[in-house]
Amino acid sequence: MESLKAAYIMRDVAAFQSNLESLKKISDYQAVEQKWQSTLTNLKKIDNYVLEINTARSNNDIETEFEALNALGKLASLTVDEEGRLKVLTKKYDIKRYNSHIKEAKQYLATKQYQRAKKELAFAQSLYPSKNEIVVLQEEIELSSKKAQFDYYVYRAKQFIAEDNWTKAEKNLENALLLFPTDDEVAEKLKFARKISYLKIQLEKFLENPLRLSDHGVRKFAINLIKENAFVFSMSQNLSKKKNEIEKLIEDLTIAHQITLLSDGKTEIEIKGVGYVLPTTSKIISLNPGTYRVIGKCKGHKDRLLDIDIPSVEKETIIRVYCGEQI
Repeated sequence: MESLKAAYIMRDVAAFQSNLESLKKISDYQAVEQKWQSTLTNLKKIDNYVLEINTARSNNDIETEFEALNALGKLASLTVDEEGRLKVLTKKYDIKRYNSHIKEAKQYLATKQYQRAKKELAFAQSLYPSKNEIVVLQEEIELSSKKAQFDYYVYRAKQFIAEDNWTKAEKNLENALLLFPTDDEVAEKLKFARKISYLKIQLEKFLENPLRLSDHGVRKFAINLIKENAFVFSMSQNLSKKKNEIEKLIEDLTIAHQITLLSDGKTEIEIKGVGYVLPTTSKIISLNPGTYRVIGKCKGHKDRLLDIDIPSVEKETIIRVYCGEQI
């Protein structure tokens, strides 16, 4: 048995097999087979790894030699020379892997595959974290990635502007400016897009409640808004269409409509901001579109208040005005 152990330590397959056959003849064959056959199998694997290591070393195949040495170390204790060689190979292999990852990262960067470039760079960084080359390449990847994203947002903004979709254009320009806040051209386009959004909101408010324009101050504001932003309106077909609708509303609000007042011939009628109508049973008056407060007054009676809306589109309007309850 000592001779078997010695042959195993020396990694001498032939001597181990010879001693094993001798042991089988003088001992229980089956017991010897069960105890030592797996050891012989491992010894043959060790011998194959040693052969692979030597062949790889003569061929300067660092990767194969490195992997074979690691595999050998899992089966048996490495010799002092083998341990020294493994340290040398580990360093060389790390350098080779590092260079390979850096090369891959640069290739992915060149083809604008930024996520893959970052992944390869992370592998390289795990091997040599403090290399200046990694810092420089990392900055280059980040900048190129940001620039590509920036270009995409600007491109999409241009598409949406061409489609007269300034809301989506504004969002893409905002995203672009977040990446490069000092880009003056994008900043100006964003300012213009926001101006269009502001005008759109203002015009839609007027269209939702056209009678607001009957107020002199509101109407003046709308007229000035349109006048001062003529160029902006020319850049958006949708906005220009809304502007035309507002101008038509303003024009319509200057056209007085005939209103029929019906009463009892006793009630004095006041139209706030317009004037008085003497008691009548029926009278036709002219009022511009807007909201009015009509008050019916009689001696000995409470005043009756009536708020009326005269639409911008002319239609038959009849208003019945009487005084309130007797006091």
